[in-house]
Amino acid sequence: VVGVQVFPGKKYEEIFPSSQQLDVPYVNRREYQVLNVDALTGEVSLLHASGSTKDDLNLPTFAKGGEQTDDDRRLQRDIVESFELGKTVVVAVVSACGEEKIVDMKVL
Repeated sequence: VVGVQVFPGKKYEEIFPSSQQLDVPYVNRREYQVLNVDALTGEVSLLHASGSTKDDLNLPTFAKGGEQTDDDRRLQRDIVESFELGKTVVVAVVSACGEEKIVDMKVL
């Protein structure tokens, strides 16, 4: 079995008997528009397409647990720079196993 860890993206390979059952996490990906970003505290305010706001996430390098990666630092820099230039920024948030993290962004 080849698996990729949800948040850090590390790839793992393991051999299991064909009769063994494995737990698989439910992974959800949603997009939100960025309403506000604080580069010093890492706090972000997001807007869902339904009109509800989400204020319980941080920028990628401020995320709880896990190690910071170069991709996290690049993504955070791109989000902050684009937002500060007044562009409309949309981020992708992945949730799994009770955790959430901003994993991608695009500028509209």
